[in-house]
Amino acid sequence: MTLILKKKAIIDWISFIEDKDVLNQIFEYQQLKNKNFKKDIENAITVDEVREQTDTYIKSLDWKK
Repeated sequence: MTLILKKKAIIDWISFIEDKDVLNQIFEYQQLKNKNFKKDIENAITVDEVREQTDTYIKSLDWKK
């Protein structure tokens, strides 16, 4: 089976799926395969930044006993 025939078979199969869970799993798999971890790392925050933000948030809470 050629690559084009495989793609067509998958498209035909997906067009008949009515189970939302199966469609969600296919979509999640697609997102995982298309994920660019290098780009995500560039936008990530450090552990120290998380600690600082957490400390700031906790200190901003009204701590009444």
